[in-house]
Amino acid sequence: MRPLSLLLLVTTAVAGPGPKDGSAFDLSMPFPEPGKLGRLIADGPNLRFQNDPKGTKRILIGTNLTGTACFPTTDKSAEAWAEDLHRRGYNAIRFHHIDWVIRDFGWGYKIHADRFLAALRKRGIHVTIDLYSSGTKDREGFKRGVITGNLATRSNWKSYAERLLTEPSQIEGVKPWKDEPTIFGICPLNEDDPRFLGVPSSKYDAAYRWMLKVVRDTGFDGLVWGLNSGIDGAFANTGRIFNVEDFHTYWDHPQGDQYWATTGVRQPWQFPTQRLSDRPWICTEWGSLPFGRARGETGLLFAAELQRRGAASVLSFALATGAESMASLKAPIDQFAFHTDPVRLATDRIMVLLHRRPTGSSRSEWRPDAGTYTYDSQQYRINIGGNEPSRRADFLGSLDGEPLSASKMMLLVRFGDAQNTGFSSRLLKDKVVFRVNRKGSTPVRELSVMTPFELSSSQSLRAWSLDPYTGVRKRELPCKRTSKGAWQIRTESINTEIATK
Repeated sequence: MRPLSLLLLVTTAVAGPGPKDGSAFDLSMPFPEPGKLGRLIADGPNLRFQNDPKGTKRILIGTNLTGTACFPTTDKSAEAWAEDLHRRGYNAIRFHHIDWVIRDFGWGYKIHADRFLAALRKRGIHVTIDLYSSGTKDREGFKRGVITGNLATRSNWKSYAERLLTEPSQIEGVKPWKDEPTIFGICPLNEDDPRFLGVPSSKYDAAYRWMLKVVRDTGFDGLVWGLNSGIDGAFANTGRIFNVEDFHTYWDHPQGDQYWATTGVRQPWQFPTQRLSDRPWICTEWGSLPFGRARGETGLLFAAELQRRGAASVLSFALATGAESMASLKAPIDQFAFHTDPVRLATDRIMVLLHRRPTGSSRSEWRPDAGTYTYDSQQYRINIGGNEPSRRADFLGSLDGEPLSASKMMLLVRFGDAQNTGFSSRLLKDKVVFRVNRKGSTPVRELSVMTPFELSSSQSLRAWSLDPYTGVRKRELPCKRTSKGAWQIRTESINTEIATK
């Protein structure tokens, strides 16, 4: 893939349903049903099922659902949501911010989460939960109380945790959560880093041992982890209390109406500098603001590096932040829920492909100072580099498992940007900090790369631009052979399907 000057085409898209069955976006693939092979356990730096041979490596890739997105209120919606998640290629989901839903709607509302667990289990999708994330108005104050040993706060946390894990389910076949095999992991306290809470690091070991005992005393024998901040020197021993090492990362984390127009390709600090080599390494939150123009290339880098570094589980934040996000609706790109953002959806598909349909050996080169990144294997190629206005970030992946040179179905992703109609922002300071003036509304505009894309293939090829949500073919594109084994395609959208004639 050779650098070419870039032209941009503005096209519009309306948010709609998830991937269509059989489309290039249908990444559904089998995974063992929870419970069939025993619990997921830590085996050195890997995850495997209890009944897997020692040394087996299982990878969990998925997304976060938050609030009411974890509580489908009918069997029909539970089945539809679970099938959509399966078609996206996910085999893991994080139920996040569920404590405020139970607080506001009552314990009877938990039946809807149980209904969802039953639907997810049938499709081989595993679930992780937090025991506290946003169940009180003073979230940070509550976390401080748990860590520092405030008796009233700990009693509150303990009674909620015990009830959540031990209460019998009203859904046939669903067990109390402590025994439910679909729930593979628990984080006792979400984002409790002392940098956020101002609590001395010396308080954490005892607090975590206390929380872990509460969880184990209920009978839960699955995975447990904490911190979410990546291991640093002060917490190396604390991390060993848990089965798994977790971290969260956002390369332009929301700061009110401000965001950083920067690329993670120039920011190696987004990855933890230290790891526990004898623990599975997972990321239960990764993401960006939709307004950052470089979110596509950063997500592309992140997916490749997490695969290269051997992550055991990666969960994006967040496909849906409420029940309304799970519906097929015409909605603008939102700050956190990326179900209508063509760019973030594309990076999520790439994460699924690289981790769940991995290849053998690969080569990569990352030069943060130059802002370049390349990744090359038989089935996948990534090329990020160049300067504005000719900067490029391209992904080419085989969808049939064959080497790219012989693949009969490939997905080409070219970033490109996408924003709401009417979106505007202005430079605030430091050349990279922007402030949102207007978030805009539908239809979503794709800012697509129009220059020719060149690739090698021994096949005779055709190409189509794709709807950014369903993967349905929109229009056939000019695709010509330039020499023996060399092809050129003129793209007009972020996503392009390439197939044999």
